This record gives sequence, C-alpha cells and structure tokens, in this order.
Amino acid sequence: MSKTKTYKEAKALKYDNPWVLAWECSRRKCDLDNVVETIKTFLLEPIGSNKYLFAIEFLRSFKADASIDRIIDLTSAVFDEQIVNKIVKDVHPDNILKYYNDKMYLSMDLLTLWEYLIIAGKRRIIEDYSEELINKVWSNINDDYTSIKDIIEALFYGPLSMFPVNALVQLLSNIRRYSCEKECILFKSRILNILIDTYSPKDTLHNPKFINIINQYISDIIGYISSNTNIDHRTLLSTVNELNILLEKLRFHCNELKDYKPCYMLIDSRHQEIHNLFKKIMEITNYLIKE
Repeated sequence: MSKTKTYKEAKALKYDNPWVLAWECSRRKCDLDNVVETIKTFLLEPIGSNKYLFAIEFLRSFKADASIDRIIDLTSAVFDEQIVNKIVKDVHPDNILKYYNDKMYLSMDLLTLWEYLIIAGKRRIIEDYSEELINKVWSNINDDYTSIKDIIEALFYGPLSMFPVNALVQLLSNIRRYSCEKECILFKSRILNILIDTYSPKDTLHNPKFINIINQYISDIIGYISSNTNIDHRTLLSTVNELNILLEKLRFHCNELKDYKPCYMLIDSRHQEIHNLFKKIMEITNYLIKE
C-alpha cells in the first residue's frame, strides 16, 4: 500500500496519516488513550474498510518505531477480549489466501495482526494457523514456489520470527512430514536462510533440537538433488545458491561463537556430499554456458 494514501475517515484522531500518528505515539507525543479507543473501534469495522486499514497501518508502524515496553502496553490496551475474538476470525488462513492474489497488501496486513496476537498471548492459535496456512499452499510450494513466495517469506520473517526456538522446531518437524518435490527444495533452502537471519546464533546453534532439524532439512535438500536427474535447472541453481549462502552464514556464526561443533555436524561431516553436489552444479553450469 502506498504511504501517500490518506485516511479521511480518521477524524477522531485529527490525523489522516497512520504513519505520522504512530511515530508521534511511539515518542509519547499523542493522546494515547484517545488513540487506543479509536483504533479499537476501527478494528471492529469490516476487513478492508478504510478505518480497518488505518488501524493496521498504525499498528504496523507503531511496532516498527516504539520500544518493546510501549508495544506491550499498547497491545494490552487495544487487544481486549472483544477485539481478540474478532481479529482471530479476521486473520484465519482462509482470509489471508482469499486476498493474496488480488489484494496482497491486505494479506500482509493480516499477518501484522498475527504478530500482535502473539504479543497478546495467543501464540498457540498462531502456531496452528501457521501450519494450516502452509498446508493449504503446499501444492504451490511443490509446483511453483515463486507463486506463493511473498506470503511464505513474510510469514517466516514476521510472526514465526517471534516464536520461541523450540516452538519453531516443532513446526518445522511437522512441515517435514509433507511430501517434498520439485520446488519444495527451494522453499526449504530459503527458509533455512531466513531462520539463520532472524534468530540469534546463541539461541539456534546452541539448541540441539534446532541443530537436529536443520541437519535433517539440509539432508533432505542434498538427498533430493542427488537422487533426481530431472530437476528444473533454474530451481536447482537457485536452491544450491541458497544452500551455499546458508553454509557461509553457519561458518561465520560458528567463528563468532568460537564453537565449531554445530558446523562440524551441519557441514564438515558431509564434506563428500557437498563436494559431489557442487561438482554436479558445475557440470550443469558448463552445459548451460555451451548452449
């Protein structure tokens, strides 16, 4: 959504720009009690209405600008039982997918509300919603990951980055049970990079459960590539590029932590597998160059 859009219905706040209002409130320069009541009223409006969108854009910007304490205080004030009950229905995965193709901005807005529900103590609901959303688009992940890439990566960069590591491990374990074919390997390599980017190395590389699930995902990727000869070259090259970036990040974090056990398990112990994988990629690259 363009930030040049104004919200003329927000007269109660004497503002028509949610981003300016959020910035001022994050710095204690607004009447927060008045803002809270108005935002609650706006969230009770239908999905996609001007007031509803104003409320979400305010919440998104406030979360980006304010301190953690201010965000928690605002969440406690806005997300009472009535608001939570409505928002839980509004942000169901069916609605996120319903708007994805025609109104992608609205799908992304609803994911912002997932983040606030987590802060409001409804993480279990979002855990279930996350798996349900991924399950509903699994055929896209397998056949055409790029068609669903934006919403999946927004999910992992956004709400899922707020999960405790062990809750995330459980979700990854559940996802791993799904049949993985074609572009699913690109999905797996991509989300591994996102996870390494969004979590503290101390929280991940020192967590045996996390290391174990990452190890399984890397094995899945290498195993699928090694055992299949008809993988689309674009998907293959993109996947291996993501995997290479991941391995470099892991080595960097191991060096920073001065702890090389995770890297030995994830990288060095499968040296020959990785060597064979990159040898295969070089052969494909040379073939494509000759064409």
